[in-house]
Amino acid sequence: MGRDWFYDRLVDVRRELVIAASPDEVWSVVAAPERQAEWFPGMVSSVVEETGEGTFRTIETAAGGFIREEVMGVDHGARRFEYRIIGPFRLEHHLGRITVVPDPCGSLVTYEQELEPKALTYVLDGAVADALNGLRDLVVGGRKSRSWVEPKRARLVGVGAPDGEAHPVCHDRPATLRCLGCNGGRIARTPVVDGLAASGVRYERAHPQNVVCMPSRATMLTGQHIRNHGVWMNGVPLPADAPTVAGLLNDAGWRTGLFGKAHFEPFLDPFLRFPQNRMGVTGATNEEGRPHRGFECMEFAGHGSGGLVHYGGWMREHHPEHMLSFYPPLDGTLDVNADGGGDTGLPGPSQPCATRDLPHRLGC
Repeated sequence: MGRDWFYDRLVDVRRELVIAASPDEVWSVVAAPERQAEWFPGMVSSVVEETGEGTFRTIETAAGGFIREEVMGVDHGARRFEYRIIGPFRLEHHLGRITVVPDPCGSLVTYEQELEPKALTYVLDGAVADALNGLRDLVVGGRKSRSWVEPKRARLVGVGAPDGEAHPVCHDRPATLRCLGCNGGRIARTPVVDGLAASGVRYERAHPQNVVCMPSRATMLTGQHIRNHGVWMNGVPLPADAPTVAGLLNDAGWRTGLFGKAHFEPFLDPFLRFPQNRMGVTGATNEEGRPHRGFECMEFAGHGSGGLVHYGGWMREHHPEHMLSFYPPLDGTLDVNADGGGDTGLPGPSQPCATRDLPHRLGC
């Protein structure tokens, strides 16, 4: 079963919502591209620019990024608005379309997205659903979409059992296990992980439920098979109410924390729809004062120095000169980066001499 077989069966995005307002009322908002940030959750601003080459819109997202779009058409007769994303991603194809038509209960709004690569459908589908709800709230109730708090410094909190003794649980992907000092690696220095291995238990013949990241992590956290927790591929979030080992331990009085890569929710989240990404951007270590998925304290890392994670924020503040020393896990088309890096040829520093001492100073 190859990659093409899988991606050919993904579909484009289409969402519909009935809004209890006249088509003209709804269309007056949709037809104004500069107002999209008022009803699209996770958008900070929407700036429209008229040039000799056409009409363009620059969107600032809550994640701190920018999306450049070209307005393809505003058809007032058909009440149809069309646009396409032109940057910063090099999408093979994209066309967004919002249509407003009369309905017995008011207006039927259809929001469609055609795109390649198809893997982005899981990113945009939920965002489109949120956007339609935001449009309804603005037109009917006058409520603008939610905004996000300013970033703040993260706080490191200790974890441990009821008796105060720490019992950390660590795991790594098979491709990088050989890079650890406890497994014979000689390039990276990993004294903390080596110490945990020496004083704990190393599982050398463990078999995951799935070779893909998010499904495997969801199984580790919940103890459930993929058919039970529902995370069947990357980009599918673990349900918010899924039972977790951390939640059971926390309920029993254990201090719980997660430090490193979580990836229980999609990384590609420009509008910050998911709590983990909001925590990474704001520096929060829990979900508005509550444990998240059973963890009292969470500080995230990802691949390299980028992403909506605490480590990326720390790098930007303390070592911005090293931000580009790690190659991105995704290429410009948002596909997995096929280029190797560093002394091992694995995803990591592309210029290892610039960062050889940095991981040790960070306490890996």
